[in-house]
Amino acid sequence: MTVTTPSNKENNTPKQEGSRVRIASRDTSLLKSAITSSSEEYLVEPMADEKINISNDSPAITLLKALEGRLVDRIPAVRARAAHSLSDALRNLELLDADPSTSDDVNGTNTRMAVDSFRDAVANIAPGLSLVLRKRASGDDRATVRRAAISAWLGLLTTTKSDGEDVVKLSQSDVTVLGHLCGDPSVATRKAAAEAITLLLERRYDEEQTDFPLSSTSDQTSCLVSTWAASVLPLVIDAETTCASKAIEHFSKIILEPIVE
Repeated sequence: MTVTTPSNKENNTPKQEGSRVRIASRDTSLLKSAITSSSEEYLVEPMADEKINISNDSPAITLLKALEGRLVDRIPAVRARAAHSLSDALRNLELLDADPSTSDDVNGTNTRMAVDSFRDAVANIAPGLSLVLRKRASGDDRATVRRAAISAWLGLLTTTKSDGEDVVKLSQSDVTVLGHLCGDPSVATRKAAAEAITLLLERRYDEEQTDFPLSSTSDQTSCLVSTWAASVLPLVIDAETTCASKAIEHFSKIILEPIVE
Protein backbone atom coordinates (compact mmCIF):
# COMPACT_ATOMS: atom_id res chain seq x y z
CA MET A 1 0.00 0.00 0.00
CA THR A 2 1.37 3.35 -1.04
CA VAL A 3 1.09 6.20 1.44
CA THR A 4 0.98 9.64 -0.11
CA THR A 5 3.11 12.10 1.77
CA PRO A 6 2.03 15.74 1.59
CA SER A 7 4.48 17.96 -0.17
CA ASN A 8 6.56 20.42 1.75
CA LYS A 9 4.61 23.27 0.18
CA GLU A 10 1.31 21.94 1.58
CA ASN A 11 2.86 21.37 5.04
CA ASN A 12 4.25 24.87 5.18
CA THR A 13 1.06 26.63 4.13
CA PRO A 14 -0.70 26.54 7.54
CA LYS A 15 2.50 27.71 9.23
CA GLN A 16 2.77 30.64 6.82
CA GLU A 17 -0.85 31.61 7.40
CA GLY A 18 -0.34 31.34 11.14
CA SER A 19 2.74 33.54 10.88
CA ARG A 20 0.78 36.11 8.96
CA VAL A 21 -1.92 36.12 11.64
CA ARG A 22 0.67 36.54 14.39
CA ILE A 23 2.44 39.34 12.48
CA ALA A 24 -0.83 41.11 11.77
CA SER A 25 -1.76 40.80 15.43
CA ARG A 26 1.55 42.34 16.48
CA ASP A 27 1.14 45.16 13.94
CA THR A 28 -2.38 45.89 15.21
CA SER A 29 -1.12 46.02 18.77
CA LEU A 30 1.66 48.41 17.78
CA LEU A 31 -0.84 50.58 15.88
CA LYS A 32 -3.18 50.75 18.87
CA SER A 33 -0.27 51.62 21.10
CA ALA A 34 0.84 54.39 18.74
CA ILE A 35 -2.67 55.84 18.53
CA THR A 36 -3.03 55.75 22.31
CA SER A 37 0.31 57.42 22.92
CA SER A 38 -0.31 60.10 20.29
CA SER A 39 -3.75 60.76 21.73
CA GLU A 40 -2.28 61.17 25.20
CA GLU A 41 0.01 63.90 23.85
CA TYR A 42 -3.05 66.01 23.04
CA LEU A 43 -4.56 65.47 26.49
CA VAL A 44 -1.88 67.48 28.24
CA GLU A 45 -3.53 70.19 30.28
CA PRO A 46 -2.68 73.75 29.15
CA MET A 47 -1.01 76.22 31.44
CA ALA A 48 -3.24 78.58 33.36
CA ASP A 49 -2.18 81.64 31.36
CA GLU A 50 -2.31 79.91 27.98
CA LYS A 51 -5.02 81.22 25.66
CA ILE A 52 -6.60 78.59 23.46
CA ASN A 53 -9.18 79.64 20.87
CA ILE A 54 -9.29 76.63 18.55
CA SER A 55 -7.43 73.40 18.02
CA ASN A 56 -4.69 73.69 15.42
CA ASP A 57 -5.69 70.37 13.87
CA SER A 58 -9.36 71.33 13.33
CA PRO A 59 -10.75 70.77 9.82
CA ALA A 60 -11.36 74.50 9.35
CA ILE A 61 -7.77 75.41 10.20
CA THR A 62 -6.49 72.64 7.91
CA LEU A 63 -8.65 73.92 5.04
CA LEU A 64 -7.56 77.53 5.47
CA LYS A 65 -3.88 76.62 5.74
CA ALA A 66 -4.17 74.52 2.58
CA LEU A 67 -5.68 77.47 0.70
CA GLU A 68 -3.03 79.80 2.09
CA GLY A 69 -0.32 77.45 0.84
CA ARG A 70 -1.81 77.35 -2.66
CA LEU A 71 -1.82 81.16 -2.80
CA VAL A 72 1.95 80.97 -3.31
CA ASP A 73 1.87 78.07 -5.76
CA ARG A 74 4.14 78.35 -8.78
CA ILE A 75 1.19 77.83 -11.16
CA PRO A 76 -0.89 81.03 -11.64
CA ALA A 77 -4.13 79.13 -12.20
CA VAL A 78 -3.73 77.39 -8.84
CA ARG A 79 -3.07 80.70 -7.08
CA ALA A 80 -6.16 82.25 -8.65
CA ARG A 81 -8.32 79.23 -7.84
CA ALA A 82 -7.19 79.29 -4.21
CA ALA A 83 -8.10 82.98 -3.91
CA HIS A 84 -11.50 82.36 -5.54
CA SER A 85 -12.20 79.46 -3.16
CA LEU A 86 -11.28 81.55 -0.15
CA SER A 87 -13.49 84.39 -1.35
CA ASP A 88 -16.43 82.01 -1.85
CA ALA A 89 -15.94 80.49 1.62
CA LEU A 90 -15.94 83.90 3.31
CA ARG A 91 -18.99 85.01 1.32
CA ASN A 92 -20.91 81.88 2.27
CA LEU A 93 -19.89 82.39 5.89
CA GLU A 94 -21.56 85.80 5.95
CA LEU A 95 -24.64 84.51 4.11
CA LEU A 96 -25.13 81.67 6.59
CA ASP A 97 -24.55 84.00 9.50
CA ALA A 98 -27.26 86.37 8.25
CA ASP A 99 -29.75 83.57 7.51
CA PRO A 100 -32.46 83.47 10.25
CA SER A 101 -33.07 79.76 9.67
CA THR A 102 -29.54 78.90 10.79
CA SER A 103 -30.67 78.42 14.40
CA ASP A 104 -34.34 77.52 13.95
CA ASP A 105 -34.08 73.74 14.41
CA VAL A 106 -31.64 70.99 15.30
CA ASN A 107 -30.02 71.09 11.88
CA GLY A 108 -29.86 74.86 12.15
CA THR A 109 -28.14 74.60 15.50
CA ASN A 110 -25.54 72.29 14.02
CA THR A 111 -25.08 74.76 11.17
CA ARG A 112 -24.63 77.58 13.66
CA MET A 113 -21.94 75.60 15.47
CA ALA A 114 -20.16 74.96 12.17
CA VAL A 115 -20.39 78.64 11.21
CA ASP A 116 -18.99 79.76 14.58
CA SER A 117 -16.20 77.19 14.35
CA PHE A 118 -15.20 78.35 10.89
CA ARG A 119 -15.39 81.99 11.97
CA ASP A 120 -13.04 81.26 14.88
CA ALA A 121 -10.68 79.49 12.49
CA VAL A 122 -10.66 82.51 10.17
CA ALA A 123 -9.88 84.80 13.12
CA ASN A 124 -7.05 82.46 14.14
CA ILE A 125 -5.27 82.54 10.80
CA ALA A 126 -6.41 85.98 9.54
CA PRO A 127 -3.27 88.09 10.25
CA GLY A 128 -0.92 85.89 8.23
CA LEU A 129 -3.51 85.23 5.54
CA SER A 130 -4.13 88.95 5.10
CA LEU A 131 -0.44 89.57 4.44
CA VAL A 132 -0.31 86.80 1.82
CA LEU A 133 -3.41 88.16 0.04
CA ARG A 134 -2.07 91.71 0.07
CA LYS A 135 1.17 90.47 -1.48
CA ARG A 136 -0.72 88.53 -4.16
CA ALA A 137 -2.96 91.51 -4.91
CA SER A 138 -0.14 94.03 -5.17
CA GLY A 139 2.74 92.03 -6.60
CA ASP A 140 1.54 89.01 -8.56
CA ASP A 141 2.56 89.05 -12.22
CA ARG A 142 -0.82 87.69 -13.40
CA ALA A 143 -3.87 89.96 -13.53
CA THR A 144 -6.27 87.09 -12.83
CA VAL A 145 -4.47 86.36 -9.58
CA ARG A 146 -4.43 90.02 -8.56
CA ARG A 147 -8.16 90.30 -9.26
CA ALA A 148 -9.01 87.15 -7.29
CA ALA A 149 -6.73 88.14 -4.41
CA ILE A 150 -8.45 91.53 -4.07
CA SER A 151 -11.83 89.81 -3.78
CA ALA A 152 -10.60 87.37 -1.13
CA TRP A 153 -8.75 90.15 0.70
CA LEU A 154 -11.91 92.27 0.80
CA GLY A 155 -13.85 89.31 2.18
CA LEU A 156 -11.28 88.90 4.94
CA LEU A 157 -11.27 92.62 5.79
CA THR A 158 -15.06 92.61 6.16
CA THR A 159 -15.33 89.38 8.17
CA THR A 160 -16.10 89.80 11.85
CA LYS A 161 -15.54 87.64 14.91
CA SER A 162 -18.38 86.23 17.01
CA ASP A 163 -18.27 89.38 19.19
CA GLY A 164 -18.59 91.67 16.15
CA GLU A 165 -14.95 92.77 16.06
CA ASP A 166 -13.11 92.62 12.73
CA VAL A 167 -10.82 89.61 12.33
CA VAL A 168 -8.28 91.95 10.71
CA LYS A 169 -7.93 95.63 11.48
CA LEU A 170 -7.90 97.74 8.32
CA SER A 171 -4.58 99.59 8.21
CA GLN A 172 -3.46 102.62 6.28
CA SER A 173 -1.09 100.38 4.33
CA ASP A 174 -4.04 98.24 3.21
CA VAL A 175 -5.90 101.31 1.96
CA THR A 176 -2.79 102.63 0.20
CA VAL A 177 -2.24 99.34 -1.64
CA LEU A 178 -5.87 99.29 -2.80
CA GLY A 179 -5.50 102.87 -3.98
CA HIS A 180 -2.44 101.99 -6.07
CA LEU A 181 -4.32 99.04 -7.58
CA CYS A 182 -6.92 101.46 -8.96
CA GLY A 183 -4.21 102.39 -11.48
CA ASP A 184 -3.39 98.80 -12.41
CA PRO A 185 -2.92 98.04 -16.13
CA SER A 186 -5.63 95.38 -15.91
CA VAL A 187 -9.19 96.67 -16.24
CA ALA A 188 -10.58 93.90 -14.04
CA THR A 189 -8.04 94.69 -11.32
CA ARG A 190 -8.86 98.43 -11.42
CA LYS A 191 -12.57 97.70 -11.11
CA ALA A 192 -12.03 95.25 -8.25
CA ALA A 193 -9.83 97.70 -6.32
CA ALA A 194 -12.29 100.57 -6.80
CA GLU A 195 -15.16 98.40 -5.62
CA ALA A 196 -13.17 97.26 -2.59
CA ILE A 197 -12.40 100.83 -1.46
CA THR A 198 -15.99 101.89 -2.03
CA LEU A 199 -17.41 98.97 -0.03
CA LEU A 200 -14.97 99.56 2.82
CA LEU A 201 -15.93 103.24 2.89
CA GLU A 202 -19.66 102.45 2.87
CA ARG A 203 -19.13 99.97 5.69
CA ARG A 204 -17.24 102.57 7.71
CA TYR A 205 -20.05 105.09 7.25
CA ASP A 206 -22.63 102.52 8.38
CA GLU A 207 -20.61 101.70 11.48
CA GLU A 208 -20.18 105.35 12.40
CA GLN A 209 -23.76 106.19 11.36
CA THR A 210 -22.75 109.46 9.76
CA ASP A 211 -25.38 111.52 7.95
CA PHE A 212 -23.02 112.92 5.35
CA PRO A 213 -19.93 111.21 3.88
CA LEU A 214 -17.43 113.95 4.64
CA SER A 215 -18.62 114.68 8.18
CA SER A 216 -16.61 111.86 9.80
CA THR A 217 -13.32 112.78 11.44
CA SER A 218 -11.89 109.35 12.38
CA ASP A 219 -8.40 108.66 11.03
CA GLN A 220 -9.41 105.44 9.33
CA THR A 221 -12.41 106.99 7.60
CA SER A 222 -10.40 110.08 6.61
CA CYS A 223 -7.79 107.81 5.02
CA LEU A 224 -10.50 105.93 3.11
CA VAL A 225 -12.13 109.17 1.96
CA SER A 226 -8.89 110.69 0.71
CA THR A 227 -7.84 107.47 -1.05
CA TRP A 228 -11.29 107.10 -2.61
CA ALA A 229 -11.19 110.68 -3.89
CA ALA A 230 -7.64 110.32 -5.25
CA SER A 231 -7.91 106.82 -6.74
CA VAL A 232 -11.54 105.88 -7.42
CA LEU A 233 -13.01 109.21 -8.50
CA PRO A 234 -10.56 109.73 -11.42
CA LEU A 235 -11.77 106.45 -12.92
CA VAL A 236 -14.94 108.20 -14.15
CA ILE A 237 -12.84 109.34 -17.13
CA ASP A 238 -11.10 105.99 -17.57
CA ALA A 239 -10.44 104.97 -21.17
CA GLU A 240 -12.27 101.70 -20.59
CA THR A 241 -16.03 102.28 -20.74
CA THR A 242 -16.97 99.56 -18.27
CA CYS A 243 -14.47 100.87 -15.74
CA ALA A 244 -15.74 104.43 -16.12
CA SER A 245 -19.38 103.40 -15.71
CA LYS A 246 -18.52 101.44 -12.58
CA ALA A 247 -16.74 104.46 -11.14
CA ILE A 248 -19.82 106.59 -11.82
CA GLU A 249 -21.89 104.07 -9.84
CA HIS A 250 -19.47 104.37 -6.92
CA PHE A 251 -19.68 108.19 -7.15
CA SER A 252 -23.45 107.98 -6.97
CA LYS A 253 -23.35 105.71 -3.91
CA ILE A 254 -20.83 107.75 -1.94
CA ILE A 255 -21.74 111.31 -2.91
CA LEU A 256 -25.15 111.65 -4.56
CA GLU A 257 -27.33 109.13 -2.72
CA PRO A 258 -26.48 110.39 0.80
CA ILE A 259 -27.32 113.95 -0.30
CA VAL A 260 -30.67 112.87 -1.74
CA GLU A 261 -31.52 110.94 1.42
